[in-house]
Amino acid sequence: MTLSDTKYLYWLIVALDANFKLKNRIPKNEYDDPSLGPGWGAFVEPCCYKKHLREYIAEKDVHVPSALTQKKQEIRLACEFPASVDVYVHTTSVCGPTVRGIYRKGSGEVLTDEQEYTVSYDIACQWKKHFNARMEKLPKALQRNFSKLLVKCGLPVWHALTHEEECTNENNLNLLPGVGKSDGEGIECLWAILNALSFQTKEMSLGNRADTMEGKLDSHNFLKSLGHGDTLRWHLVVAITERARQVEVLKEINKTIKLEKRVEWQAQINCYLEDRSVPNPYVMKKKDGPSEADICVKLRIEEQADAANGQAPLHATSATVFLTAGLQLEETQYVFVMAAR
Repeated sequence: MTLSDTKYLYWLIVALDANFKLKNRIPKNEYDDPSLGPGWGAFVEPCCYKKHLREYIAEKDVHVPSALTQKKQEIRLACEFPASVDVYVHTTSVCGPTVRGIYRKGSGEVLTDEQEYTVSYDIACQWKKHFNARMEKLPKALQRNFSKLLVKCGLPVWHALTHEEECTNENNLNLLPGVGKSDGEGIECLWAILNALSFQTKEMSLGNRADTMEGKLDSHNFLKSLGHGDTLRWHLVVAITERARQVEVLKEINKTIKLEKRVEWQAQINCYLEDRSVPNPYVMKKKDGPSEADICVKLRIEEQADAANGQAPLHATSATVFLTAGLQLEETQYVFVMAAR
């Protein structure tokens, strides 16, 4: 096994997300209340950050009625930062140092710049576009040279299901090499912890708010560090057992597949890993034909036509409902059989 085969072990996987529940309001009589260590912990340095926000010109809203636009402006005046952006080190399940930012509506795609190798984000399909161009608009101190770094973006496993099928197939985190079983959803667990502070910190000054959240994040990271031993040991046991099972399954599959076909499939996978513009070998090609929904609609139309002609159904359950229930029952039985193995 060469170094290139094991380099994924050292790749950093980070998860990005914005939490609008952690928005804060602008107090009318706010006084200068800096945090104890601005920019030293999980939050970025506030002065430079605000300066960047002021200099960045957000895109104007288009196709929005003037009344709605005015209302949105009033909301923005009441909420200085409508959300909180977090960078979660998914590899170790901790919040990374000096990567936590504050999202300003219309400019979130230019504010979070600390990512290397694999980035999980629920809008990664849009966020990765013009990435290098947006990097050039950041302050010089925050710019990074990505010419020698490989940055890959993917959709978290659960969030990917909400995207269009073509988008999901192209950006699925499961299809990125080196990701393994990381689902990219670990940052949602962090939001569950921080959301308890949302109402408590909403009226706080920015410095006090940052210190309060820093304490919660430090506690989270500390507890995660204490539990890494047990977590890694559990993952090791599961990995060894699962590997043995997968080896036996692959041996059985290989008995039914010719060597020429396996070589052809591997060549397609290698080509796809080098050039993502080629057809995705992990996506089954669709055949022309009606879907289950199309068939159900056609059957309902036929039943309605029969009813209009005076042909009463023989049973209380229609043929469409009966066939749909049969397919669902068959799928449930298959799931139980696979789970019992």
